[in-house]
Amino acid sequence: MRVQYRKSGMLRLIYDETAALQQRARAKLRRMTWLEADAVRVLEPSIAPSVLGAVLFEEDASVHPKLVLAALKRAVENRAANLLEGTPVLSLMVDGDRVSGVETSLGPVTGDVVILAAGAWSQTLVQPLTWHCRLFP
Repeated sequence: MRVQYRKSGMLRLIYDETAALQQRARAKLRRMTWLEADAVRVLEPSIAPSVLGAVLFEEDASVHPKLVLAALKRAVENRAANLLEGTPVLSLMVDGDRVSGVETSLGPVTGDVVILAAGAWSQTLVQPLTWHCRLFP
């Protein structure tokens, strides 16, 4: 099933000199490219004058969320697994130093692997564990 995958890249705009210094250093270590302000304006001419530079994540891509969900649902059903649609996850279950499952509105669900894919709500789930989940677009 096609999910409208589109490799488009992403710019993370930088407005202050401290962040610019940090991002220049990080760009050397990761799969991203530091762009000075002039180079950013070549890509995006309408960028505000206050932008000092940007980090370009060339490998970033997007998909159509409803199509991905339909594909995942089909894959789960093909493996005879249970999919609990519309069931809120209330908290993560921890066993020692690992997450062993989730507490849902229907009760606990455990597994060998737990994937946290709650997007903007991820931090809410990990906060009681004193973990930090760093997210940015």
